[in-house]
Amino acid sequence: MRTLPTIRTLPDLLVAARTEGNRPFLQCPSGGAVTAGEFLDRVDSVAAWLNAQGVRRWDRVGILLPKCRAEAEATFAAARMGAVFVNLSSKTPVGRAAEIIVDCGLRHLFTTPKMALELHWAAARTGCRLVVVGPDSGGNADTTAWDSIPASPFVPGPGTTPVDNDLAAILHTSGSTGRSKGVMISHRNLVDATFRVADYLRLDRADRILSVLPLSAPWGVLQLTTALLAGGSVVLQPVAFPVEISRTVREQGITGLACMPPTWIPLVELLVSCGEELPGLRYVTSSGGVIPTRILEAFPRVFPNAEVFLTYGLTEAFRTTLLPPEWFARKPGSLGRACPNVDVFVVEAGRGICGPGERGELIHRGASVTLGYWNDPEATAAVYKPCPELKPHIGDEIVHHSGDIVEIDADGFLWFVGRKDSLIKVSGYRVSAEEIELAATQSGLVLQAVAFGVADPVLGQAVHLGVEPHPDKAFDPEVLFDHFRGLLATHMIPRHLSAWEGPMPRTSTGKIDREAVIRTLASPTASPVQPVSKSSP
Repeated sequence: MRTLPTIRTLPDLLVAARTEGNRPFLQCPSGGAVTAGEFLDRVDSVAAWLNAQGVRRWDRVGILLPKCRAEAEATFAAARMGAVFVNLSSKTPVGRAAEIIVDCGLRHLFTTPKMALELHWAAARTGCRLVVVGPDSGGNADTTAWDSIPASPFVPGPGTTPVDNDLAAILHTSGSTGRSKGVMISHRNLVDATFRVADYLRLDRADRILSVLPLSAPWGVLQLTTALLAGGSVVLQPVAFPVEISRTVREQGITGLACMPPTWIPLVELLVSCGEELPGLRYVTSSGGVIPTRILEAFPRVFPNAEVFLTYGLTEAFRTTLLPPEWFARKPGSLGRACPNVDVFVVEAGRGICGPGERGELIHRGASVTLGYWNDPEATAAVYKPCPELKPHIGDEIVHHSGDIVEIDADGFLWFVGRKDSLIKVSGYRVSAEEIELAATQSGLVLQAVAFGVADPVLGQAVHLGVEPHPDKAFDPEVLFDHFRGLLATHMIPRHLSAWEGPMPRTSTGKIDREAVIRTLASPTASPVQPVSKSSP
């Protein structure tokens, strides 16, 4: 990696990237290629315009756009002049977007003509100026057309220069329960993760990264920052269907692909069913959930020249553990071990730090730990707090309590067990919903699964499993139960099974929306769910 000046904040990274301004950086959906210099010039122009509009350090700037060049430029323009970018998924409902405009006190929102029209009333209430990316600005006094922002150099001045612990972004996480929360992410968080990811992926100028992940998630932002740091280029992929991803990888010479399990599963199944490979990939990497074993086993076949990097992280503490490629064949599915400059501990409350063969909550410490939840001190205090079991080592330092239960093996590698808040208590046993879901997807009969507990007068709770049947296979619940008998203890076998018609709903980050599925399944008037079997054989 080339020698760079000291980089502590995102503006430092943008300035450093200008040293190679003529290199290709961004491939846009419309087919146009953008150099790093062209990208950074537009970032500076938008930053200068925001500054002229009175936006200052710590002010919040929203971006609600589909994956496109303008989305990336607006994001980094806010960071360039010390403001806070608040990226929202393009699938965010209008009502929720309006709530975030008010809650975050957005000064500006970059969005589409359609969303500008629907959000105009909310923006007018708060004084938020809408910047419309598209053919029509709407003609309103508080609306600006993206194309009307003039080319202009940005000159840093008072109120525009952040420090590393300043707030850089508020990105909303769906969480495991309740309404999404805005996670406060610092420049230090993003820069530290940028160096960490670029290092373990060994990124360089030859890499072409496919951007499938949304910029409303830290991982999506990191794909751009790592390319700026390492000298590589990014190809935007607005349509995340497996066949489109496969086509883009081939046609654009993609060398690096990062996805979450809901994308990996159908992509790998497509390649296997067609007998195809993607030999041009140098690496593939996953996070955001457990990948079924049958899918992991197919990785070397469909990505024959790719190193596999399995990682773990949360919006609240991203890119914290890594399973290096050399361990993939021996420990497929493991979360790996702590990344450099990250401490992770497996802790059992009231007892202490866990050893090999023991299970406990995963605790994060270091530069990966974010600043808490925006406007939610109660939720922040619940997970960002001292850990009594670690007090002899680090005192009362604030650490992040993930809520994830993991097991540590004899080699120090971590294995995901489940969520504290998704444990089902059956006949006195603590049952992991994720373990049941993994068993279901390993059957090959279902693409996705959601397990949860329902009240039972005898068992305390009984396991209810909702499944998204594989569209290309005949779904037979009796075959699925036979599969469960060979994998699961008797008390873990679902007592209730429902089949979901069509794809299960997703969150803004592409994960299965567990809460939406559970609400529907638990409703007495459940639709479009059809009961398949009322009790396990």
